[in-house]
Amino acid sequence: MAVQGIRNKVIKRFSNKVVARKLLSMGILPGMKISIVRRAPFGGSLYIMAGSQYIALRKEEFQDIITE
Repeated sequence: MAVQGIRNKVIKRFSNKVVARKLLSMGILPGMKISIVRRAPFGGSLYIMAGSQYIALRKEEFQDIITE
């Protein structure tokens, strides 16, 4: 998934079970809308909004989120 231009995309599923477990435990569920709020420089982590929550994810973890 391309990291740029993600705004109000709906989470379809997760491609990695470990990342899925982590996100599900934080209340990030399939069907929620996500948007990138901010990116760290040099390809680091991403600050995203999922529903009404803000969380920071590593780029690799974010790429495990499959959107519609």
